[in-house]
Formats: sequence, structure tokens, C-alpha cells
Amino acid sequence: MRRRVAAGLAAVAVLVPYVVTLALFAQRQTADLTFARDERDGVTYARALVRLVAATADGQSAAVAGRPVDTGRLTEARTAVEAVDARLGDSLGTGKRWDDLGVALDAVLDRGPTGTAAYDAWGQVVDLELALTAAVGDSSNLILDPELDTYYVIDAALTRLPRVIALSGRVSDLARLSGAAEHDAPGLTEAQRAAAGAGERVRSEFANEAAALDRSLRVAFGTTRSRTLGPALLTRLDRLRDASNTLAPPGDALGVELGSTGVAQDQAARVQVRDAAVSLAASASGEIDTLLGTRIDSLTQQYRLAVLLAVLAAVGVLAAAWVAAGPRRRHEEADDAPGADDAGDGAAVDDLVLEAEELLAGRRLVRSGRALSSSRDAV
Repeated sequence: MRRRVAAGLAAVAVLVPYVVTLALFAQRQTADLTFARDERDGVTYARALVRLVAATADGQSAAVAGRPVDTGRLTEARTAVEAVDARLGDSLGTGKRWDDLGVALDAVLDRGPTGTAAYDAWGQVVDLELALTAAVGDSSNLILDPELDTYYVIDAALTRLPRVIALSGRVSDLARLSGAAEHDAPGLTEAQRAAAGAGERVRSEFANEAAALDRSLRVAFGTTRSRTLGPALLTRLDRLRDASNTLAPPGDALGVELGSTGVAQDQAARVQVRDAAVSLAASASGEIDTLLGTRIDSLTQQYRLAVLLAVLAAVGVLAAAWVAAGPRRRHEEADDAPGADDAGDGAAVDDLVLEAEELLAGRRLVRSGRALSSSRDAV
């Protein structure tokens, strides 16, 4: 009996920590699942934003050149983001930023500025779009992804590609505003000189951003276990690098001022950069979504297994506790059996009656002996 109790208590002592560990593991898997699903929502939002940034940069270039803005393409991209924000805006906390962006975009479309005024007004809208992209990355945890390959693809697709698109447009726009001249060229107006100086700085910034994007993706290619990541993105990345080198030719080791090769050439290179970047962003978003989907499936399986093992262990704990409590339980059941006390009391009374009868019989026998002895003495 004692061995069974000891075995039951030992089983409880072993299984309880096991159940607690599995429960904590399942809780951690739940948190990781929520994290990955939030990231997936961020990818959906960011994918739509890239196209809006590209359409807005096109609108800026058209307005700077005094051409009509392609409002159809702009409206299409805007509607796509609006649909995503209606579905995910509350969870990602983007509603206020998106509303402010819509107001600014409507205002610049209503005013219809051209030249330098268009560059400034449309540039503010693009800045709001880039800020919204960064906010999506923060609120969806995309910038905190724990896997090295996914992290670098996210860095390229979410952080750098929208900036590359925006900066490429500004490079060509500033080249147009400066007359494709360098800032120290003779005969420039003050506005042209300012545009030329800004153009050199933006062109250098664009070259650095494009190079950083290229490095991020190549690090991802070298660390991933995915069989599709490199093949899906490498050709598109090469196209973007070639277009970027055309727009901002690499300087020598000592560094050179990056000047324009001509307004028409810059505009053509900008279009190539935009198309390559949009294509790369779409493919990169798809690959990120696939990697996150694989991770979610794995986490879901681990969570279900942990829950199953925890339930089985909990059943084991209850069974062991039942075994350990068996002797005490049977004793308590015996004590609580109906009529047990009454039967005990009846037996005690019977014993007392029997003892009394025996005592009385003994006394009668003594009295009879004494009477017989007295009779004999009298004779």
C-alpha cells in the first residue's frame, strides 16, 4: 500500500513541472504565431504602398515637367491601399496617417503646381508615404523579424525599395530643374544653382541607397534555406542595379561628384529604375509571404503538439493523484458508510449485557454454596 502511494506521489512530482513547461512553451508559440501573422499583414500593406509611391513619384515628375498627371494610375494605386487600410488599419494603427496622406494628395491634385513648386508639394506627399511605410514596418513587427534571411529581404523590400523609387524620381526632377547643369556651371540662375546642388546630393543618396539594397538582398541569398528566394529575386536585382548605375554611375575609390548625363537620359533611367524596383518589390513581398507562411505552419504544428502533450501529461497527473489518494479515500469511505457507528454501538451494549449476566450468575452460585455449607453445620 505504501509503495503505491509513494509511486503516485513521485509521478505527480515529475509530471507537474512537465505540464507547466509544456504550457509555457505553448504560450510562447502562441506569441510567435501572433508576431508572424502581424508581419504578414505588414507585408500586405507594404506591397500596396510601393505601387502608390511609384505612382506618386511619376505624378511628381510629370508636374515638374509641366505635363498632365496620370490620375488614373494614381487613383488605382490609392484605391488599393485604401482597401488594405480598411481591413488592416485598425490593427496596424495606420488610420490617422492614411487620412492625412489622402488630404495632402487631394490638395496637391487640386492646386496643380508645376516646376519647383510641384517638386516641393509632391515631395511632401511622397515623404508622407515613406513615413507611412516605416510606420507599417514598426507596428507589424516586420523590422524585428528574428530570421536573418527574412530580415534582410524585409529591409530591402520595405525600407529601401520605396526610397530608391522616390529618390530616382527626385534625381531626374532636379536635373530638369537645373537644366542638367552642375551647381558651379556658369550662367545659372539662383534657382538652377540650388536645384543643381540638391541634385548632386540626392543622386549620391540614391546611389548609396541602391547599393545598400543590393547588399541586403545578397546577404539574404547567402543565409537562406529557401530554394526559391535567390532564383526569384536575383535577375530582378541585377536589372535594378544596372538601371541604378545608369542613373548614378559609381564613382572611383576617392569619390566624385555625381552629375547628370542629361535630362532625357536621366528620365529614361528613372523609368527603368522604377519598373525594376516595382517588379523586385512584388517578387520580394511574395517571397517574404511564403517564408512567413512556412514559419506559421511550423509554429502551428509545434503549438498543437505542445497542447496535446500537456493534456496527456495533465491526465497523467490526475491519474497519479488518484492512485496516491486511494488508501485514504477508502478509509474515509469506510468511516462514512451508513450505519457503521450504530452497529458499533449495538455490539458494545451486547457485550455489557453479557458481562452483567455472567456476574449475576456467579453471585447466585456463591450464595447457593454458602447456604449449603450452613445446612451441613446445622446437622
